[in-house]
Amino acid sequence: MDLLLLTIGDECSGVRAVLARLGHRIVPWQAVSEHEPPAVQGCAAAVLCLPAQAPESAHLVLRRLRGAPSLRHLPLLVLGQDGAGEATELVVAGADDFQAWPCADDALETRLQLVVARGARAATPELRAQVERLELVLAGTQDGYWDWDLRTNAVAFSRRWKEMLGHEDHEIADHLDEWTQRVHPEDLAMALTEVKAHIEGRTASYVSEHRLRHKDGTWRWILDRGRVVRDASGQAVRMIGTHTDVTERREAEERFRTLFEQSYDATFVFQDGRIVDCNAAALVALRARDKSVVLGRHPLDFTPELQPDGLRSADRMREYAQRIEREGSLRYEWLHRRLDGEEFLAEVTVRVIRHGSVPAFLVTWRDVTQRKRMEQEILRSKEAAERADRAKSQFLATMSHELRTPLNAVLGMTNLLLETELGAEQREMADVVRMSGESLLAIVNDVLEFANLDAGAVRLEEREFQPLTTVYDALDAQAERAHAKGLRLIADVPEDLPSPLQGDPVRVRQVLATLLGNAVKFTESGEIVVRVRASDDPGGDTVLRVSVIDTGVGIAQEALDALFHSFSQADGSPTRRHGGTGLGLVIAKRLVQRMGGEIGVESEPGKGSTFWFTVRLARTPLTRSEPPRSHPHLRSRRVLVAGDASNARWIVAAQAASTGAAVDVEEDGSRLVERVRAARAQGRPFDVVVLDQAPRGIDPLALTRALRVEPGMAEVPVLLLSTWHGQLRRGEAERAGVTELLVQPARPQALREALLRAVGAPAPAGTERAELPAAEGRRFRVLVAEDNLVNQRIVASMVARLGHRADVVGNGLEAVQALARQPYDLVLMDLSMPEMDGVRAVAEIRSHEGSGAHVPIVALTAHALREDRDRCLAAGMDDHLAKPVRLDDLHRVLERWLPDE
Repeated sequence: MDLLLLTIGDECSGVRAVLARLGHRIVPWQAVSEHEPPAVQGCAAAVLCLPAQAPESAHLVLRRLRGAPSLRHLPLLVLGQDGAGEATELVVAGADDFQAWPCADDALETRLQLVVARGARAATPELRAQVERLELVLAGTQDGYWDWDLRTNAVAFSRRWKEMLGHEDHEIADHLDEWTQRVHPEDLAMALTEVKAHIEGRTASYVSEHRLRHKDGTWRWILDRGRVVRDASGQAVRMIGTHTDVTERREAEERFRTLFEQSYDATFVFQDGRIVDCNAAALVALRARDKSVVLGRHPLDFTPELQPDGLRSADRMREYAQRIEREGSLRYEWLHRRLDGEEFLAEVTVRVIRHGSVPAFLVTWRDVTQRKRMEQEILRSKEAAERADRAKSQFLATMSHELRTPLNAVLGMTNLLLETELGAEQREMADVVRMSGESLLAIVNDVLEFANLDAGAVRLEEREFQPLTTVYDALDAQAERAHAKGLRLIADVPEDLPSPLQGDPVRVRQVLATLLGNAVKFTESGEIVVRVRASDDPGGDTVLRVSVIDTGVGIAQEALDALFHSFSQADGSPTRRHGGTGLGLVIAKRLVQRMGGEIGVESEPGKGSTFWFTVRLARTPLTRSEPPRSHPHLRSRRVLVAGDASNARWIVAAQAASTGAAVDVEEDGSRLVERVRAARAQGRPFDVVVLDQAPRGIDPLALTRALRVEPGMAEVPVLLLSTWHGQLRRGEAERAGVTELLVQPARPQALREALLRAVGAPAPAGTERAELPAAEGRRFRVLVAEDNLVNQRIVASMVARLGHRADVVGNGLEAVQALARQPYDLVLMDLSMPEMDGVRAVAEIRSHEGSGAHVPIVALTAHALREDRDRCLAAGMDDHLAKPVRLDDLHRVLERWLPDE
């Protein structure tokens, strides 16, 4: 048929193509204007395409079209961009139908047929029936439809109707029996009753839900809707309707009903403020005999007047109802009352649903009375545990203080005694007292640290640090003990370790110190090697693996598994040679695990042991793994390294070679002088000689003196890496001709700086020396606040030993008064003192300091836990020194905080 295509703008190309494919001849009209359009005789309908942005409203466009005589009665289909709102406006304005475009070919064809049919004002009953049928078809594209001739019982079933039941079009005949034979026997009588009621005019339409048998034997739930068509006399002649498959909805409703009835939670359906349904659990919750005493009641009938917060229940319910209306669901706690008057607290969940065709609320109650009671009990238990933890922490702090205070006196006085002139027997006895006191201090430290870890009170720091420095710090702490036993302490640590890294250097050093201390304790001769290696973790971190390898007694296989258990030792017999608590390795294991690593051991009796651990450390934006650069002053220099310990010799040689120097190695001390003489004869003399330990047992000082008498060797620098710490003194070495004395294992930077000094190149100051330097220059005034008389004497003597003046007061109040009378360069402040403790005293001192005035205050306390240090710093102190105080620790603190001049 011919169609008139009306357009506004140029957006109808797609519609024109669709109409052409459907076989319609198009009479185009390119613009809607005020002028009378061309003749449209022979056009069955008009199609108006509205653009996305019309220049004027669609309502006005249609009024103009309907005002044109030739278009006034032409059936009109409008294609637009909008939905229902625009469609309503267009129909009011005169459109016969509306379709949002773009649309599929079949949908557009159906719409055109309907428009043409509607446009025929003098339609026959058959045509009207066709219109009604098309209208029903358009009600839903997924529905099937049927047309029943009531006079013949012939039924026209649509293809879709048959497909819904799994049949091809030819498999079902067009007769009513095809329907009645497929309806479920339990549903047929009900469906026929509803059909009869509509035909007789007792209902406005026919609506029935029933089951129909599918071709595969299953039953499908069908929503069947229809309408009677009557002739001029009002007689029902046909009935037209649709089938909608609602099986999924019915199954969902059945599942909901099953869950509803079987739920352990009390569940209700509220509608119009009343209970319209509930499950068995709801009857149990309310203690009701049956639903009759619950249905129709208002929720407030089961609620006390006030909620636990004191608000009226009715007011709170209105507030919740408004929130549910806005949000669609809500969860809250509500105090309910059973029918017998008992009150209980429930967690309430409300969701908006449809009950039938009407909105309703699905409400569940979960009794939380018991849970609340348990939560209160847990809270009380938690508070009791926290009180116990606080008491335990306080006990640990008190124990630390009470144990360290007398130990401070024992070790302090013993160290001062050893500084005086003593006979050999007296010195030996004093050394025994000192060593016993240090052993007791180690035990105290282990027990307190273990208790702290066990209580979960240990916090790890996260800060940048240099792994190389941390390793050598641990080595330095054990060097004196190792050398005193004649052990070689060797550091196999590459200089290109990634640095800086993020972690807790104090804990890394503590674990390494524990392994080193054990190695020194259980090794009688030979060497101890600390080997460090780094690798990249897949997560982007750096994993440090640290091994401590000794030539000690070794450990039996059956004892290895128990090493890392509390209070366990490899030798637990009454005749064991070495003491200790057996806690060191347990503490080390827990710290390593906290740092994301592992710890282990490999050992055989008589073959030494290798203890190892790993830690995972985060990289920083500044982390680099770069080897040390050669120094221009050392690139043309020849260095001879001599030593009899193969590991140490080659490690020192590698460190020296990293400076750029040409390094030769000699392991036989008896050939050293000959080697030096030969090099000179060849015209390639050595610029520096490094003696590591004693080559082949030869006295290094005798060897140095022998070198000095060689022609041209009188001024050649000789560096001695000595393990004779405490025996070989600097003056003795200098008299023998040693240029510089370094303690083994020497840090790479210290060796580099010593080599630079040896060849006369400028080098940074700070090379480590074997002895504690005496105080020089100005004498400073130090105030010691300490209530224990013995400790007063010890600390004051140490300060005087370091070359400074110490004034002593007995409590914090006296310290405040002393500072008010005259200035001091530094204050050593005990924490636990009568009248005014150290924390209060510091607060008082800080409150009186003016702008720019700040006296360094160092906590001097037997409270040695990490938390105690943090508390001191938070109180305004500058540093922390744990008792018992050692002279070298006090020296470092004074150097750190006293003025340079």
